[in-house]
Amino acid sequence: MAHELGETKQVFRPRMDNLIAGIILGLGLIIGGVFLANYFAEKHFANPRETVDYIGRYAIYAILGLGGPIGGVTLIYRMILLVSHQVTIWDNGFSYKYGNKNETCLWSQLQKIYEIFTEEELKILKVPGAKLKNLDRRFCLVRSDGKTFEVNVNSINDISKFGEYLEEARDKNGIPWEQIQG
Repeated sequence: MAHELGETKQVFRPRMDNLIAGIILGLGLIIGGVFLANYFAEKHFANPRETVDYIGRYAIYAILGLGGPIGGVTLIYRMILLVSHQVTIWDNGFSYKYGNKNETCLWSQLQKIYEIFTEEELKILKVPGAKLKNLDRRFCLVRSDGKTFEVNVNSINDISKFGEYLEEARDKNGIPWEQIQG
C-alpha cells in the first residue's frame, strides 16, 4: 500500500525528553517502592506483637513493595513501546506504527477527525487566581472500518504541524472534522 500513499511529507516521532523522563520515573517507582516499603514496614512494625502489626507490615510491603515496582515496570514497558511509535504523513494518507504493528490509512478511508482540547489547571499557591493553565490538544482519527488512531503531544513531537497536515487533508478530501472541548 506504500505506493498508493505517494511521497512522504513528514515523519512524526515522540520527543526524546518524554521517553527519558518516563524511564527515569519508572526506575524511581521500582526502586522507591521497594525502599519505601522496607522503610515504613521496619520503622512502624519493627517488633510486631499482635496480628494487626503483622497485617500492617505485610500490607505496606504489598502496596508499596509490589505496587511501585509493578507501576514502574508498566511505565517502562509503555516507554519502550512509545520508542517505536511513528506517524508518517504521505501525500494520500498516513501510516501509524506502534509496537510491532504498522497500519496505513488513505485519506479517502478516513471517516472522521476529532480534535480534542482539554484545559488543565495547576494551582501553584493558595492565593486566588494563582494557577497555571495549559490547553492540551490531541487528535482521534477514525477509519471507515472503525479503527481509531490517537495522537497527542506525548506521542509525537510537533502536534501543531500534524494538525496542519490534517487540515490540508480535510479540505482536499472533505473529511468531517469535529472539535471537542473536554
